Amino acid sequence: RVADAAFDEIFHPIAERLLEHCEAVLRVGGASQGADLMVRTAEKLGRQVFHALGDVPGCGSAPVPLVK
Repeated sequence: RVADAAFDEIFHPIAERLLEHCEAVLRVGGASQGADLMVRTAEKLGRQVFHALGDVPGCGSAPVPLVK
């Protein structure tokens, strides 16, 4: 489950390794220590971090999906 010990042990190290192959990340959603860690890691790797879909090049006119 999200945020349990097994999730943290497996998910975060894999996500951090994936960041090495990304040019940028999009940080969405609310409060999340894990997401904040991924942002800090991306920044340390020199990756761009976007906080809104409209800020991502080529996505300025993309419709934002409604979340219920």
